[in-house]
Amino acid sequence: NDKWNKVLLVIDWNQKRVVAQVDTRGKGYVPAVQTVPFRDSNCVGFGFLYIYNTDVQGTSWFHSLRIKQEGNAETIATDGLDARAHLAARLQQREYQRAVDGDMEVGMKMGAIKCTKEHGMNLAEEQRANNSAGPMG
Repeated sequence: NDKWNKVLLVIDWNQKRVVAQVDTRGKGYVPAVQTVPFRDSNCVGFGFLYIYNTDVQGTSWFHSLRIKQEGNAETIATDGLDARAHLAARLQQREYQRAVDGDMEVGMKMGAIKCTKEHGMNLAEEQRANNSAGPMG
């Protein structure tokens, strides 16, 4: 049941993160979907790197490890990262809108901002209009 994978770890010194990509079928690396930020954002180099698996269902065995440093490394395929960031932003906006809608609902129940069907004014506007009209007669 052993399965061998090729793993590419790209160290992004500009963004101070490690981008991991996996080739499970020998047909190329899938787009990255997750990154690991540097613990120290001021890091300009390192003397060692811990590589481990956090999956409690699996065990990692390393057949070989090849390290190379390229001055003109190719650009990382960040489509998955960009999609994940976009999704996170949309979820954050949705959560914010849900909170605003909840606040509006509370305000409507209190009658402070609920619009009436007849003239479209909220309660405060209606009271101001009624009080400024003066006595009728």
